[in-house]
Amino acid sequence: MRHFAREALRLEREGRLDPAALGIAPAARRPVPPLPGPLYVALTGVAALVLYLVILGAYDPGSSAPLSCRGGGPGLQFVEEIARGFAGDTGPIDCPPPR
Repeated sequence: MRHFAREALRLEREGRLDPAALGIAPAARRPVPPLPGPLYVALTGVAALVLYLVILGAYDPGSSAPLSCRGGGPGLQFVEEIARGFAGDTGPIDCPPPR
């Protein structure tokens, strides 16, 4: 490293410092990778659809945990209240009483 620095300083003093000659020129721009083709997008969509259908088909109400009337945690409850407000439904949520 010291020898390289010495050489660079010497070339700079002589006014002949050329970064490309020393191999430290800026890197060339890399080409942009190609976008996925229509076949890839279609196959990905089909795979996602099959996955969703398998998940929906695997739900058995008799052996699965009961779903909440309000959706989920407090964040989802907030979003649900906002969505109901935009829809014009301001009445109480009709949830069955807990057992």
